[in-house]
Amino acid sequence: MKSLKEYLIESKQQYEYRIKIAGEISTDVTKQLERSFAEFDVSNITKPKRTPIMKNPTGFMGVSNKEVNIIDVTFNYPASTEQFVQAATNAGISANNIIVISKAYDDSMSDEENGRERSGDGTLLGKDYQANTSEQEQCKDDYRTSHQAIVQNADISKYEVAGGKTPKAKTSNDFEQGTDSPFTKVDNTSPV
Repeated sequence: MKSLKEYLIESKQQYEYRIKIAGEISTDVTKQLERSFAEFDVSNITKPKRTPIMKNPTGFMGVSNKEVNIIDVTFNYPASTEQFVQAATNAGISANNIIVISKAYDDSMSDEENGRERSGDGTLLGKDYQANTSEQEQCKDDYRTSHQAIVQNADISKYEVAGGKTPKAKTSNDFEQGTDSPFTKVDNTSPV
């Protein structure tokens, strides 16, 4: 049997984030970000990749005519996006100019925007179904024939109930209908 330590070593997981910063960032700011991210046990951090200046950068509300710096970071320790935003704020970056998202999510969104389909992810959207196997076809035929037999003979009962046939129950529609309301015969006298 494995010890707890062995299980923990085997279950080592890494957390990949993509940090987008609108506007120019200096090397001092990137070094300060790296120092503040060290508390989350940084496994890998890329140098900032800069996009051209855009009129309205995607995802940044109220930011215009700025470039976007993209940093991919891999951590060995999980953290919330608010903690990363706080670390960037401590480095002198405005909270409105930073977005922290999962790297896998950002890659999938980029692929979707560019009309590419990711391979190997198991999605069926836009693909034809596989042809039925012979076993599936047999099950389909069995279900179809038994279902039709049940529907065709729905009003015929082949079984006899042990107590015999019971008389049909009377409903309010079977009672004699008169011209008086049921409330006309109610005595509304006050008690003395």
